[in-house]
Amino acid sequence: MERVPEPELMDQGSQARAYAQADFDEPHGRFVALLADRLGELPARGAALDLGCGPGDITYRFAQAWPGWTIEGLDGARAMLDLAEDDPRRTALGGRVRLRHARLPDQGPSRADFDLVLSNSLLHHLADPLDLWRAVRRYAAPGARVFVMDL
Repeated sequence: MERVPEPELMDQGSQARAYAQADFDEPHGRFVALLADRLGELPARGAALDLGCGPGDITYRFAQAWPGWTIEGLDGARAMLDLAEDDPRRTALGGRVRLRHARLPDQGPSRADFDLVLSNSLLHHLADPLDLWRAVRRYAAPGARVFVMDL
């Protein structure tokens, strides 16, 4: 079976808004619940990286669930990050959430020692799925936890 990835970016404002306005409450809530279940108790403090954060819903849910953690959301679509930056949860979470416009594999986050790398539904957008796993290896600290889900 031939693998046909979806377009890598939803960089048009109308595409990003349509995605952000969709009802992902159940699957995104389930993602965070499964992360907690599969990874067990996380340390009280740490730094997480959300690869392909889109409009930031899971990024913000993670920050709300683990108040001692910082999280950096990374996405290649500027339109998605614009929506994430306008999300009122960002202000409520103070400086614990950083958003970065970067596109794998050539660009990445601000650091390379994250305690946790997470990603939801990025893999099927990448032309080369190994770009995700190379990024995990590159940006995760030794012994870091990894949680990836896709379609």
